[in-house]
Amino acid sequence: MSKYYIGIYSKDKPFENDVVQTTLQVIFDRHPHFFPATFETGPDVFSHIKLPSDFSYSLIPKLFWVENGISVRIPISGNDGTELAILDDRDSTLIPSSVLLTWQSKELLPDVSALEHLFAGLIEALRPTAAIVTEEAMGLSDDIYNRSFLIDNSVVPEALSWMTWFGPKHMKTIGETALEGVKNLVSLRPCASGYILVLMQEPYEDANPEHRRFREEIEEKIGLTAMYKNLE
Repeated sequence: MSKYYIGIYSKDKPFENDVVQTTLQVIFDRHPHFFPATFETGPDVFSHIKLPSDFSYSLIPKLFWVENGISVRIPISGNDGTELAILDDRDSTLIPSSVLLTWQSKELLPDVSALEHLFAGLIEALRPTAAIVTEEAMGLSDDIYNRSFLIDNSVVPEALSWMTWFGPKHMKTIGETALEGVKNLVSLRPCASGYILVLMQEPYEDANPEHRRFREEIEEKIGLTAMYKNLE
């Protein structure tokens, strides 16, 4: 049973200092079933977050800090079973800062329009360098995993995910014309000086041959396949 997650990433620049409250506010506004949420600060020690303002960095135990005052991972459990993990790195050069919101199975996902609405809200609020909605298993496949070490995903995505945000840097690489060429095959909507591309209205499964064939077809049409071949 594959998990699905929204992944919001910021490379070479940290998120704003209020990244946790901003993230929680977007979720509160667009996916309220997440609340009340729980932040476990120790064995059987929990802080309950009914509102975004209930969270404070003072709640974070010292052992959560990867590097004191620089890098910290913040896990928050949603009332609906979703898991939020925020990596707040004040450097973000070697390790990108990230916001991951995970559903344990496709059956637990909100409908596609609600999911896209939440995805767009997080992008608009956090202004990342890359953002996707994906099946966890897809990113672990050998070709995509190996490719992730060869490219800068703030410029070129490692692959098309179920939902992929093409930000300003991606648009310079891929171009408006390429996306225009597939707008009758996929869902395409403007978002934060770029576009969100949704491959299909059902959850994408990379093990499904028809899903994979369609993904690869769209990758070829917008020029990604040629870029990947140049890496070989």
